[in-house]
Amino acid sequence: MKICGTREEFLAHLIEYCRSRREHREHEEEGSRAPLLKSYLLEAPAAADPMAVFSPPDTAQRLQRVEEGLFCMVEENEERAKGYIEHVSGPYWLFYSNERSSDSDRFVERWVRGAPQVEQLWISGLLFQALWDCWLVQQHQEHRYIRMSFDFRDLFSDPDLHDTGDGDPEDMLRERRVSRINIMEQKQTLQNTLPALQRTLSSFYAIHSLRFPAHQGRGGHDVYFNGKVTNRSDDFIDHRRQIRALCGIYGNLTNMLEDLVPFGAGAEGDAGQLGLADVRGSAVVIRFAKALDPNRYHHFVEHALREGRTEFALWGNPVVLDEEHVHFYGLDMYYWQEVYLQLTADRIVLTMPGRRAAVIHRFLTQLQMLLEPNIRVDVADTDFGSLAAAAVKKGVDGDA
Repeated sequence: MKICGTREEFLAHLIEYCRSRREHREHEEEGSRAPLLKSYLLEAPAAADPMAVFSPPDTAQRLQRVEEGLFCMVEENEERAKGYIEHVSGPYWLFYSNERSSDSDRFVERWVRGAPQVEQLWISGLLFQALWDCWLVQQHQEHRYIRMSFDFRDLFSDPDLHDTGDGDPEDMLRERRVSRINIMEQKQTLQNTLPALQRTLSSFYAIHSLRFPAHQGRGGHDVYFNGKVTNRSDDFIDHRRQIRALCGIYGNLTNMLEDLVPFGAGAEGDAGQLGLADVRGSAVVIRFAKALDPNRYHHFVEHALREGRTEFALWGNPVVLDEEHVHFYGLDMYYWQEVYLQLTADRIVLTMPGRRAAVIHRFLTQLQMLLEPNIRVDVADTDFGSLAAAAVKKGVDGDA
C-alpha cells in the first residue's frame, strides 16, 4: 500500500485502488491481478492508547499516526505500508490490507494473538441469520445474487483425527463429519430454500460467510465469521459504509447482552433444574436441538476445556460431578475474564461475573462451527435470535 500523509489522501488511494482493480480485471491474467482489499474488524478498549495497543509484535513494522483515529502500519524499509488502522466508533477499529489473503490472514492472526488488548469480532451463525433475515432480505432486490457459505467440522466426534484435507488413506478409515458448502443464488431463491435446507441438514446453521451486495453496481462485500470483510466490488465508499453499519449492529447486540443481566443476577431456573450450584453472573443458556452423543460430550469436555483448545480460548478445570453433569471454572484467555460453565449433554449454562460480551460472541461462534450448529440460546430468558434481530433492525433503520 501507498504511505499516505492525510486522511483525504488515504481515502483517495483506496477509492482508486478498488476502482482500478475492477476496471482492469478483464485485461489481466488471474494470477497477476492485484489482490482484493480486505478489512479486518477489531475490538480494543476505547480509552486505551492506540499506539500502544496496536503496535505489532513483529519488529518489521511500526505504527505511524496519520490523523486522529487513523494510523499507518509502515514496513521496516518505510517504502510501503503494510496496512491502515482506522477507528470506527467506541471500541471498534478496522485494519485495511491489500495483501493476498494467505498473507494478510496469517499476519492478523499472529498480530492479534500477540496484542493482549486486541480481539477480532466474532459473528455467530445466529447473528448471521439475523443479518440475512433483517438486513439482506429487507434491503436488496429479489434478483440480486447472494453468496452464503457454511462450514461445520464435527471436531469432537474424534479429536485425534486431524483434518488435513489431503485425502490421506489412513484418515479415510476414521471419518468425521465435515460440511463445507457454498451457495450463490438470487435472493428470492435463497430466501425460499434456506429454511428447508436447515431443517434437512443442521450444518446450514453454521454460517461461515455472507455476501452483502453493493448498493450500486456489481459485486459485494464478503463478511466472514471472524470479522474479515473482503471487498468484491469496485466501490470503497460502499465497502466502508456497510462495514461501519455492521459495527453499529454488533455494538447494539453487545450492549444488549451486557445490559440484559447486570452483575449479581443469578443463573436461576435452568441451573436449579440441572441440580447445579447457582453461580451468579450473566446467564447464557445454550440448548442443543438434539442431545450430544456421549463421546462428543466427553471429548468436548476433555479437549476444549481441560486441554484448552485455542479455538475456544478457555483455560481452567472441569469438575465431573457424575456421568451427566460437569462444572467448569476457568478464564477466557483473551480478556482474563472469569467464565463458569455448567454442562450436560443437552445444554450448557454459561455465566460470567463481568461485562464482556465478546466472550459470548466467540463461544457461540466456535460452538456452532465445531460442536453443534443447531442451537437455541437464551440470555436471561430472552431469545438470542430476537436480540440479534432487534440489533440489526436498529442498525439498518439508522444507517444501513
